[in-house]
Amino acid sequence: MWENSCFFYKMIGGLLMIESIKLKQVATYDEYGINLSDLKKVNFVYGANGSGKTTISKFLFNHTHIDYNQSTLKWKSDFPIDILVYNKDFRERNFGKGNIDGVFTLGEATKEEIEYIEKQQIELERLKVSFISKTETMNKQIERRNQFKTEFREKVWQDVYKSINDLHLKQISLYIQAA
Repeated sequence: MWENSCFFYKMIGGLLMIESIKLKQVATYDEYGINLSDLKKVNFVYGANGSGKTTISKFLFNHTHIDYNQSTLKWKSDFPIDILVYNKDFRERNFGKGNIDGVFTLGEATKEEIEYIEKQQIELERLKVSFISKTETMNKQIERRNQFKTEFREKVWQDVYKSINDLHLKQISLYIQAA
């Protein structure tokens, strides 16, 4: 996917620009490497997966790293400035390694906010499970209460029926004896 494998960086002012980037003997670049020159204020780097875009962006972010000892970054007027590189490493530093769907805001503080939201989502799931469990328990109790009421009603009616039946049998018996 090319759209996930792209990055861009922006230079401020005409004199505060990168003049050239040379990468060699790192990642996908061999001893001949690559030379990017004639760079502009804004440069967009794209290519197929495995072509070295991430290596370029990591180099721009930290060109003094030991992995890049055969590579060079040349500035116009020899005046280096901070470079903002927006790539996968930027997303992980600022937003963590989680899955972020939809629209989000760029910024350093949002990583903590996202972690807070993730913790709240976990708590919400825990509360949902607890609610379901308590609802099931309540439903079982209601079912037991209804069953008890039904059994109680049946028992009372049986006792009332037996009493009435016994009374009627006595009355019939007395009537028959009197006749």
